Amino acid sequence: MPLIFPSGLYSIVLLAFVAMFLTVTHSITLESDCEVLRSLKSSIDPNTIPRSSFLDTWNLTADPCESTTQFLGIYCTYPEDNSSQKVIAIDLDSYGYDGFITQSIGNLTELTTLSLGKNNFRGPIPDSISSLRKLTTLSNLDTLELDNNQLLGNFPNFPANLRTLSLSQNSLSGHITPLGKLKNLKLMDLSYNRFTGTVSQQILTMPQLLHINVSMNLFSGIEVINFIGIETHLQDIDAQGNILHGRLPANLVTISNLTYINLARNNFTGQIPREYGLKVGNSWKSLFLDHNFLTGYLPPEFRNARMRMKGSLANNCLRRPTNVTLCNGGQRPTSECVENDRLSEDFFTSGGN
Repeated sequence: MPLIFPSGLYSIVLLAFVAMFLTVTHSITLESDCEVLRSLKSSIDPNTIPRSSFLDTWNLTADPCESTTQFLGIYCTYPEDNSSQKVIAIDLDSYGYDGFITQSIGNLTELTTLSLGKNNFRGPIPDSISSLRKLTTLSNLDTLELDNNQLLGNFPNFPANLRTLSLSQNSLSGHITPLGKLKNLKLMDLSYNRFTGTVSQQILTMPQLLHINVSMNLFSGIEVINFIGIETHLQDIDAQGNILHGRLPANLVTISNLTYINLARNNFTGQIPREYGLKVGNSWKSLFLDHNFLTGYLPPEFRNARMRMKGSLANNCLRRPTNVTLCNGGQRPTSECVENDRLSEDFFTSGGN
């Protein structure tokens, strides 16, 4: 005989069943975030996704924020209310994934960290990354690590609150002055790319910048203004392996927190500024000026046998720098120095053309 429930009890049982059904079928992760993760994985060559890698665990039929063991490298919000969880970080391992960064990456409205370094992502950085800064609910992307890939092209507009920008060992090109708008940036690593032009004062005077690495590019100039009266946190400058030319920037001594300078393997000429002598072995802990075409005598402070600092002045055209530890390795042959003087004279005579 069928069971007969009172109407009130029937309503309660029905509501309970509906609630249970909704609980079971409701996706914990925001659906648009799920779509981005599906798109990201589908943009990668499956033959480059080895077993036991993070991407291999991504079960696209599961819920990313609920099934963390099935989505390694994905981190989510934990809202106090019943709203959907959202992806706040993508931190992939370095297994050499080969593919492209999906344009839909800009739809992850709560993304704070995107770390895809040491893989083989190719093509340009998607313009959609710039859209993140326009969203009112954005927690603001603060870490972007795309180093050791095969990305190419120019910069998109990055989110304004970016704090870490690591794009080393790609094939990116163009000028970097637009990055001066990133007023919260603390670390900038653009090494081993194809950037050109000048490392401008707009870059070096970014108020929160601590470390800048623009080594192994094609920069031809660096603008170091007088920093007296300018608030700066800059500690490290690495610009080795470019085609920087002219005199060494004397205004480096006005950057109060600077401890590490590497301007090696460029085309600097002329004497080492006397002002550098006041910094070596004191606030400056490392100074690399080797493999340039510097001439003349050293400031006397460089001859202090008790001076302890890392660095090198080798392979320049300096005069008799004997018994100076930083000059270990010798100087260039006279013929190289004379030839460089001739080429420099021809360059300036022709107006730099």
